[in-house]
Amino acid sequence: MEHSPAQPDERDLEHGDHIQIQQGRRSIPELIGHSATIVELFRVPRGSCMARIDGDADQGRLWFLYRDEFVVSGAV
Repeated sequence: MEHSPAQPDERDLEHGDHIQIQQGRRSIPELIGHSATIVELFRVPRGSCMARIDGDADQGRLWFLYRDEFVVSGAV
């Protein structure tokens, strides 16, 4: 049986990307469905980030998200 080559996850993430929070292995239920903006990226764990929830009254509050917990808004 032949295996197809692995597909890249998505394009590389960038500071300022808008994301949509989704269910992941470690998700915080209250954040699922919210949009956010990436303010810092980490290599380890790969693709993780700090994000600010869009419209949050506390603009100093940031959330750590693993890559499986969000998709880039507008991503196909």
